[in-house]
Amino acid sequence: AEASSIIGNDGGLVGTSRLWPPPALSLSDRSYFVTLSTTIEQRTFISEPAVNRVDGGWTLYLARRLSDQDGTFLGVATVAIRLAYFDEFFAAVRFSPGTGVTLLRPDGVILKQFPGGVMTPGERLVVPAWQRVAAAGGGGYWSPGQDGRGPRLVHVRPIPDLAVMVNVTRMATDVFARWRQQMLAIGAATVAALGMIGLLVGALARQVGRVEASNARLVEQANSLRLAELRQAEQAMVLQTTLAHMNQG
Repeated sequence: AEASSIIGNDGGLVGTSRLWPPPALSLSDRSYFVTLSTTIEQRTFISEPAVNRVDGGWTLYLARRLSDQDGTFLGVATVAIRLAYFDEFFAAVRFSPGTGVTLLRPDGVILKQFPGGVMTPGERLVVPAWQRVAAAGGGGYWSPGQDGRGPRLVHVRPIPDLAVMVNVTRMATDVFARWRQQMLAIGAATVAALGMIGLLVGALARQVGRVEASNARLVEQANSLRLAELRQAEQAMVLQTTLAHMNQG
């Protein structure tokens, strides 16, 4: 993860690991904030790629709703992932020629393509075959291709517990020429994508855990302060009563 941030319930940036003090920014119009601030049932959200307002880089966000014990909305914790990170990660995997990987949301919004394709991040994939396979929980279908290089096999796999779909594609010529190698390439690409997302989710979970632990400490300190005030009030009443008896005596 490139950076983590805490956003208040009004959309203002409370803190970020990029710099201190945080800039005076309002993120109330971001899709993750709008969704999580208005939907109690949804705890996590993956944004469409957007230009980061701190440094201008293309970024997507893993976000989690922060709530009080009674469900009151407190804000949002986010982990920012620069899109360039995916290029570096997938390049290091060294897929066989003709293999492509695309990360998407279940609604078809493209998060990242490797190598770069004809569609840009943030665009929506409107392909009936993909929508059918994705709705069924994964599988494969043949695509005629959108870049003029011919048909290809698309393998669709959802990432458990996270609203992300992974498309792994292979050119038809490579599929028929090396079927067994193609199966291994699909498996390796899927495992690599699952492992990468797992690391990012772990980073978000650790950030949220630190925030929740901090909130618990603040609640404990507030309770201790109220108890001390009650004790002082009791002592003051005892002293007042004693003085009153002494005056009467």
